[in-house]
Amino acid sequence: MFCLQGYAFSCAAWADDFLLLPLLQYPHLVFYEKFGDDMQRIQSFADRFRLQEILTAVHPMDMAALIGCFLAARVTLVYGLSPVCPALLYGFCLKKRWDWMGAIGSILGGILLCPSFPPVLGGVLTAWLALQALRLDWIQTNYASLARILPLVFGAIALVIFSDGTLYTILLGIIDLMLIGVFGPIYGMAFGALQKALRRRRLYEGEQYCLMALVCTSILFLQNITLLGVYLDRTACCLMVLLLAYFRGPIAGGVVGIALGGCAAMVGYSPLIIGGLAICGLCAGMCREMGKLSVAVGFSLSSAVFLLFVQDTGEILLPIMEQTLAGAGLFLVPRQIVGVISRVMDRPKDRERHPTQSASDERGRREIGNLAKAIFLGAKAMEKGNESAQIASQQMGALAVSLNHMAMRETIPLQNTIKRVEAELADGGYGDCPVSAAKDPFDRLTVTVTCRGCGGKRDCVKVIRRYISRAMGQDYILAQRPCRSGQQESCVLQYAPGPRIALEVSTACSTKPGMRQSGDTFLIADVGPAKTAAILCDGMGSGKAAKEESSTAAQLLLAFQRAGLGAKPMIKMVNSIMASRNRDVFSTGDMVVFDLAGKSCEIIKMSAPATFILRQAHAHWISGKSLPMGAVSKATPFYARREVEVGDYVVMVSDGISDCFTSNRELGQWMLGIHQQDPSVDLMSQRILKEAKSIAGHQADDMTVAVIKVKSVV
Repeated sequence: MFCLQGYAFSCAAWADDFLLLPLLQYPHLVFYEKFGDDMQRIQSFADRFRLQEILTAVHPMDMAALIGCFLAARVTLVYGLSPVCPALLYGFCLKKRWDWMGAIGSILGGILLCPSFPPVLGGVLTAWLALQALRLDWIQTNYASLARILPLVFGAIALVIFSDGTLYTILLGIIDLMLIGVFGPIYGMAFGALQKALRRRRLYEGEQYCLMALVCTSILFLQNITLLGVYLDRTACCLMVLLLAYFRGPIAGGVVGIALGGCAAMVGYSPLIIGGLAICGLCAGMCREMGKLSVAVGFSLSSAVFLLFVQDTGEILLPIMEQTLAGAGLFLVPRQIVGVISRVMDRPKDRERHPTQSASDERGRREIGNLAKAIFLGAKAMEKGNESAQIASQQMGALAVSLNHMAMRETIPLQNTIKRVEAELADGGYGDCPVSAAKDPFDRLTVTVTCRGCGGKRDCVKVIRRYISRAMGQDYILAQRPCRSGQQESCVLQYAPGPRIALEVSTACSTKPGMRQSGDTFLIADVGPAKTAAILCDGMGSGKAAKEESSTAAQLLLAFQRAGLGAKPMIKMVNSIMASRNRDVFSTGDMVVFDLAGKSCEIIKMSAPATFILRQAHAHWISGKSLPMGAVSKATPFYARREVEVGDYVVMVSDGISDCFTSNRELGQWMLGIHQQDPSVDLMSQRILKEAKSIAGHQADDMTVAVIKVKSVV
């Protein structure tokens, strides 16, 4: 757009100081306070952009790959970018729910990169799109994230400095570099949805907009960027043909290849490109049944044939390298690091999203803290009086029971929910519709809207459903409509949460030979709306003492989780209570908290074996090092968060099973083989236990396995 070669290299040197030096020279900024005021300013910058959190959450090799992407992006600055990049970023990353507005925003972003588009009008559109996103977030959560605010700030700065001269070129280059450096990784979030669709071989509702926006903006954007002098728009066409062939088959791939080839021939390419793209689509579509690798091989071979027709023999290597780099840059490089950095950047910092709910949570935490302190002092007094240690264990059990009762009495404040829905409806022109909220017999939060003059028509029902879903943060469906669809008077519409994932659980356990009781304890229960916790604790040793220790730890973890405490404060409080008893029997802690609405899980471990996620033909494991509960008063738990999909199997085991194998990889492959033969959770748990006992022989310890299957709710 703007061939601003002069400012590109000066801004590139500034980018080294602003982006790369804090990443490369100061990986542990908090330990360099003695360097004075300069170090304090760097520390403030790191805190604002969360560099320390990113550096600790991202693998060093992934960070090196990301820095390499930044350096490669600087090459594109030779050809200039524009201050309208936030419009493209809005459609790709900031619009989290893919719908027609997000697709239009993405396509607009690509169009705005064309040289003929007025830059002032582009800046106005950018500000409007960013304001829309900021307003929607504020209505829903009373909180605006950094990812929403910065594009608006950059767009405003670009509009203010829109004038000829050196100041314009320098500041424009700074804005472009900040957009690449801060939002470049989040750009890949759109490809996350596409990767899931590739694994499923089908598109879910809303993902077709993501694919359409991705293809259109790729074609428009790549036409203005070159790699070693070779334009990349042909690669974008090949990518579109490959995707359509994979999703729809060889006929669709061939037809799309002919259509795109015709468009390319009209703008100056050789007519042979029509046949080349058609061959690409046909070959890739015919190989789709053999898996993604076969599709890639078929596409590569057909692409080579296509290049033989279009390019001269001596120039064939450069386009093949171009396609390889484009594929790696779009799909492989940001695959892992994008999710980590985007979650760190989007995480609320020092403030709660819902003030009303926050006040209720804080009050509950104070009550729990007072109760725990009273029990702690009672346990100390009994130790001084040389009372039996069994009394202290009973007090811990009483604490767990009290916390359970306290959590069951807590109710969700409905007033805040009603305000959010009313604000969303008023924004859509339904401000005169009374709104109420209540819980149904299944403990689900339902929303009732009395709409005047709507009469329950289908279009009105869909519009109100969309507003309610946006306000509630999850999909809501029409549950009841006690009026006819053709009436024009008032109608009562009741909406309930849409389908969510569910869990199917099976457990199996055995006792160490010669012992009457197992030292393992497994609990699974609902801990909140759309949240289920699975807890496996293993007391040190075997027998009654180990059973009491693991049971107390499991009940405390469940009680504190129901009370709404965060993972780290919860573990620290339980660990401090158990360590205060000065007993030699400890307990491991392994907890998986499933978010049934968000399709994710939190994994907290205290010296527990790895947790396995069996997905398709792969076994993934999550493990971490930490001390058992009760060993020391200030132990730090291991924490991780993973997404789960329908069809996943989450397997939790005690050390009696994990110790039978030399590595987690060996244990995961063994579980995967059992899963492929017996996919039923009941058969799978029984067989895991049976074969583990056979492997351990006479040295078998207490063994417990829990197999949890993630399934959809229709």
